[in-house]
Amino acid sequence: MVVDIIKKGLFIEEEHQKSISVDLFCPVCNAKGQVNVPKNILKENGLTTISIPSNSMCEHNFQIFIDQHSSVRGYQKVDFEIISSRHDSTGFTCLMCDADVTFNIKDENTYLKKKVNEKFLGKETYSYEVAHYYDNELHVNNVLVDNYGRFQDYLNTYKIKLENYTHAEKKPQRFFKLSNEGLEPLETHSFFKIFLIFNTFNNWLFELVSPSQFNTVELTNLLYNKMEETFKVYSSFPNYLNIPVAEKTFHVWISGSNIICINLNEGIEIPWIKSVIKNINKNINFDGNLIAKSPRILLISEFFNGADLNQKQDSIIKRLIFDDLLHSKITIKFEERIKRIVDRISSNFKIRPEILNEFFNENLSTIEYLRKSGNTDLLEKFIDIIDFINRRKLLE
Repeated sequence: MVVDIIKKGLFIEEEHQKSISVDLFCPVCNAKGQVNVPKNILKENGLTTISIPSNSMCEHNFQIFIDQHSSVRGYQKVDFEIISSRHDSTGFTCLMCDADVTFNIKDENTYLKKKVNEKFLGKETYSYEVAHYYDNELHVNNVLVDNYGRFQDYLNTYKIKLENYTHAEKKPQRFFKLSNEGLEPLETHSFFKIFLIFNTFNNWLFELVSPSQFNTVELTNLLYNKMEETFKVYSSFPNYLNIPVAEKTFHVWISGSNIICINLNEGIEIPWIKSVIKNINKNINFDGNLIAKSPRILLISEFFNGADLNQKQDSIIKRLIFDDLLHSKITIKFEERIKRIVDRISSNFKIRPEILNEFFNENLSTIEYLRKSGNTDLLEKFIDIIDFINRRKLLE
């Protein structure tokens, strides 16, 4: 059996090096085999040590000593082999259908998208969007994985039905509804009367706030028809439109084929919302991310009073919507440091130590903890604390 060679911890692929075949046997079980040895690793004087990994020729790990003429001059047993903890194949259970899903972090064909996250509380993490088919649906899970390829947490999920809705008289609709597993559209919201996102290329419609008395598919068709009228008039497409439909005013933002459409409750100001939508269009260029992250806009009402929203809070709102790590559970690597860190942070940031102790010991994401504990007014302070820990590398 021909096996790859490991030298200095690196795999040396045979096709990239001129190599020679060397016959050998295992000093433990006497199994016979061959290895391809790259010529350029052989020392001109003395012996070259090569490690044969377990499960390559047999179940044992051992070392061989080869001279400059590629002759085996000796063998050595290895008492203990440290197996790499890296998991190239990552597995998890789909939150929508309970199917077992696996993907390979080294194979781009096994996932839709990869994002390298900044270190968060001392931990390196990566976000992967992984899709699989189930009946007539496409299920997409956005998962968090550590730097060893081990599954950490779910960030969000959504599914796309691969069939269109139809009118009662069986005429094809222009748009069909998407479903985000675990997230039904809200009937009411303190800021938004209606909040829709639709795509004019793939013809999907995604509802965030949708009162039951509205036919949102027909509303989307009417909005699209009004947009087509505008496009015929303007020589270049505007990014923002104000469209009246059924005695309601709809604010419409256009970013490529993605359209964000909002009707506001009375008394809600539009300037801060324009800033939020501008950030969404700037930071999201992938339909799956738009579907996954846009529901976080609805959380703004839990952390901010609509009357108090202003341009100064843009950066905090941006973090609330786009910072996946604020929405994921992170296991603390060095728990013994927590007490010292809590004492330091509570003094520096004027926050009660019991709040910090509860946060570090709860198995919740930052956003989940603030919502559960009723401390939503501390969002800005918690972001500052997390940034402080990351900058000072207090948990690394």
